[in-house]
Amino acid sequence: MSLNLGLQNKLVVISGSTEGIGAACASLFLSLGANVVINGRDAAKTATSADRILASAREVAQQNGNDVQKVGKAYPIAADLSKKEEADRFIEEVRKIGTVDVLVNNVGIFNTKKFED
Repeated sequence: MSLNLGLQNKLVVISGSTEGIGAACASLFLSLGANVVINGRDAAKTATSADRILASAREVAQQNGNDVQKVGKAYPIAADLSKKEEADRFIEEVRKIGTVDVLVNNVGIFNTKKFED
């Protein structure tokens, strides 16, 4: 059974999407025809992850009865979103691609402390 959520050619931005939940979300959105910005801090890892996620999306599309030819495009953009300068650059890169239709804020920014603190 084919699944159509009207995401064909929509732009989805997923922060922190090189692995885990972010990568799984990216794969699903791509399989449904959305174009997805894949984000991570390391440029090489982000590019490699985008290729892996795109391959996974093609498998998901096929398993769900969707046309593999309609899988969206993956746009890897490396940026550490905890740093203002990099976040600003990330936003500019995304704007060059198009208007954001869906934003998934999956980046994990946290400070570590000792348990006693």
